[in-house]
Amino acid sequence: MVMEKGDEALKKVSLAINNTLLSHREDDLVARYGGEEFVVLIKDISLDELNKIANNILDSIKKLKIKHDYSSANEYLTVSIGIANFDGNKDIPKIELLIKSDETLYKIKASGRNNFLITNL
Repeated sequence: MVMEKGDEALKKVSLAINNTLLSHREDDLVARYGGEEFVVLIKDISLDELNKIANNILDSIKKLKIKHDYSSANEYLTVSIGIANFDGNKDIPKIELLIKSDETLYKIKASGRNNFLITNL
């Protein structure tokens, strides 16, 4: 039962992220990266647009009001977003982008969750 709720929550979150991105852009990619982590690849975006999209993702997840019975932090499911932002003209290995995004994700989780943090490379 708990696993089914978790799987359903992941589906709702991925759909919300995807819908949020598609309302702005069509060429971006959303993929499940780990147990409860997603990777979003966005190219050619300004810092202002990136901030807007991250805030819209947070808002769309909040509006879902997915009950989180096992959380001591919040009654409803929230997300934390770690972003590695870089100038597309730089030659940065893809693995470095994943590592920086993951490090940034854990920094925002440690500072309170339900927020986002951008690391510029």
